[in-house]
Amino acid sequence: ALQETRMKLTISEESRRHSTNEAKILSERLKNETTLRQEIARSLEDTKNALELSEDRWNSSLRELESRSKELANVKLLHQKSLTALEDIRKRHGIEHERYQKEISSLSEALEEKNKLAGSGNSTTSRVRPKSRSFSPSSRG
Repeated sequence: ALQETRMKLTISEESRRHSTNEAKILSERLKNETTLRQEIARSLEDTKNALELSEDRWNSSLRELESRSKELANVKLLHQKSLTALEDIRKRHGIEHERYQKEISSLSEALEEKNKLAGSGNSTTSRVRPKSRSFSPSSRG
């Protein structure tokens, strides 16, 4: 009976050591899994923060793009107004140029008549012929 009790005690001791070893292994696994979960949680938090930062940058870039788009629209509008004003100036210049050309022609003819009349009575009168000039905005001051 003592032998049997010793045998049971040995089996019980081995079982206890085995259980202790299993408990240590399970404890180590649990610790590793907990560490891994913490690392995953930190990684997810970092990823979330990076995405939020990226979204902020994206929104900022979008606002900047919208602002520049408005500026460009204003520049286009000013450019169109400038082109229209330039075209108006060209038309006015053309009309004024025609009027000046007619005036010059008329004065030229009158001067020729005067020179003819003066030339037939007095040979000392010098004949003056006006130069035909093109008028441009820069020559008018």
